[in-house]
Amino acid sequence: MKLATKYQQRYISNRRETDKVTLKHIEKYNNSYELKKLLDIGCGAGGIFLKAIRDLYPKISLIGTDLSEEIIKENTKINSEFRIKFIHDDFLNPNKILPKSDILTMNAVLMFFNEEEIQRAFDRIFDQLTEKGLFIALDYMHPWDQKFSIIEHSKLHPEGLLLHFYNYSFLENCLKRSGFRNVNIEPFEMPFELPFKDYNSIQTHTLKTKDNCNLSFRGAIYQPWAHLTAQK
Repeated sequence: MKLATKYQQRYISNRRETDKVTLKHIEKYNNSYELKKLLDIGCGAGGIFLKAIRDLYPKISLIGTDLSEEIIKENTKINSEFRIKFIHDDFLNPNKILPKSDILTMNAVLMFFNEEEIQRAFDRIFDQLTEKGLFIALDYMHPWDQKFSIIEHSKLHPEGLLLHFYNYSFLENCLKRSGFRNVNIEPFEMPFELPFKDYNSIQTHTLKTKDNCNLSFRGAIYQPWAHLTAQK
């Protein structure tokens, strides 16, 4: 968890650019509906995003779940003062009954689901939301008429990490089959450059195009980040 703690410290006072966009969607929802509960699936180490929400919405109920029991134990330990509940749960094969929430968020989770799992995930997300509830996801998504997967072998993942890249229309159709409406996908671009370290690192870096767009890369892999929203 040392890497996670270091990562957490980096963003404890400066919010991640991707989180800023998600927070704007939450603010817009809260302006129209009364936000009481938020559930973050795959909260990851540190609970950085949930702490940012707690700062803005001190009274709402916040729950974070993760597949890693170690992460949940560590998050519970270091976030006791923020009144955030952390639960060990496999979202696709649930062993816990989670409370219905007004907003459900996922940050870099969908990329690990195959096509059958994506549909199951959207079905459960729909069931987890209250009436008119909002689903917000940040993930790899692209507009091209293709779906593909990459197995990454690296020092961080020597056994291989399977990443899925889905197009907008596929995700929209899956969401609508689950019952969602008002599906919207917005491409995300880093507002500043991230330096390239070296070829031994897969830490995200950016390359600037001729028209001054910052393209994000994980090593050699282009990251087509986008924010997805869908309402129940």
